[in-house]
Amino acid sequence: MLPPGTSAPHKGSSSNLVASSSFFHYEVITEASSMTISPFLFLGILLIGANALFNSLASALGLQYPYTTFLFNPSDVFADFIKTALAFPGPQLDISHWHHVFQTYLLDNVYTNFAISGKLSNLHGMPIPTIVAIISRRLFVIINPLYLWVLVGGLLMSALLYVVHRIIRVYYGARNGLLYACYFLISYPLLFSITRGHAVSMALSVILIVFFSCILSSECNILLPSLLLALAVNLRPNTIVFILAPIAMYSLRRYARFFCLSISIATSLYLVSLQFAHYLLPNYTLLNFLEGLRLYQNQYISQNWGVAFGSGFLTSAKFIRDLFHLNIPVTTLYSLNLFSFIFLIFTWLFCSYKRLADMPTCLASLFCIYAFSSGIFADYYLIPLVFLFCYIDNIYAMQPSSNRAVQLLMLMLAISPKQYLFISGISLQVIINPILLLIAALSVHPELSKIFARTIWVPSTRMAAKLFVPT
Repeated sequence: MLPPGTSAPHKGSSSNLVASSSFFHYEVITEASSMTISPFLFLGILLIGANALFNSLASALGLQYPYTTFLFNPSDVFADFIKTALAFPGPQLDISHWHHVFQTYLLDNVYTNFAISGKLSNLHGMPIPTIVAIISRRLFVIINPLYLWVLVGGLLMSALLYVVHRIIRVYYGARNGLLYACYFLISYPLLFSITRGHAVSMALSVILIVFFSCILSSECNILLPSLLLALAVNLRPNTIVFILAPIAMYSLRRYARFFCLSISIATSLYLVSLQFAHYLLPNYTLLNFLEGLRLYQNQYISQNWGVAFGSGFLTSAKFIRDLFHLNIPVTTLYSLNLFSFIFLIFTWLFCSYKRLADMPTCLASLFCIYAFSSGIFADYYLIPLVFLFCYIDNIYAMQPSSNRAVQLLMLMLAISPKQYLFISGISLQVIINPILLLIAALSVHPELSKIFARTIWVPSTRMAAKLFVPT
């Protein structure tokens, strides 16, 4: 493994890597055995508890959702697994023994209604998630949907906890592995994903976390990260951005092999899964899939569906535009989103290639760019960021630095719930999280965090003080 918190080796030089790695590995475990809980981790746990306390007080005062939980609407619990599956055709179901909420999902399925009205098609999903949904729909005949989600969700959550505990333990010892696994278990993105029933985000998180671990490893064969990236792209195409992740770690020849192998596997996997999905559901074809994507983009990108619980720039911009009744076309916002993505990616490539930051910091920065620039990015996709926060938090305890501290603070705040103030049922977290992700992305450069503080943070806090603090 690469020494955590150090720069990647020069391309083509790996002669002393194993010895250096082993020596550092011993040092890390020795130091970590006596480490106490970090201030960033402590504050993260405190913020989760504070939001839970706020929700408890709101419930005691008789307030309704969204004040009573920082998770999704309880009346729509497990919807992304059960309701989505029920939108597909299947055999007749006996729902008399189902919970009344799940009975409602079948009798009045909003996804089916959208498909009938032409607003949205249930064929917009990638083939692999569609296959899982179709098979789940058929299993509902013999298994209660709640029990099936407990089984599937339990397996995915166990895989997540095992992967996080295992990776942290390898680097930092058993004590810290258990500590961070416990924090991971109560983290906002994971809890949100479980209550939403979003199996795709949980499976994708397992894949990306193992992929990041492979990128950080000096001895991992390129086949495994290529396969993992191909799987990730077939669950969520936006993750293709992570094909850039090892660019500073690999030699040019090795990176070219990784690039070609990843694209080849991803394309092959898509074609095979597309054919299998078509076999299970003849209406699922490439043309219908593209039409479903068009309808999805029309509702979620061009219009305002999916604004709540979003962490992307486009979602935040649309919310601010509507809040202040600004006459800004969505094409303008989309162009700004695209330009910001190009700027951030080129900044990241420059900093990574010049090795201005260590590899874990670069990975966290790239993930923040991916989240910030995605047209739709729900908070349950932040699960891998919880892992990266835990990983970098351990490094900071041994090798403090100003840009790493800035990034850690932003990551901790981004993955913490902030469901206190709502406008039209939508939390101001929608505005706050993209700002946090942007700062975390820019902190890949040691000077960018200082520039941000000098040009944006300090003037904005002074302006806020003048507006809100009486003189």
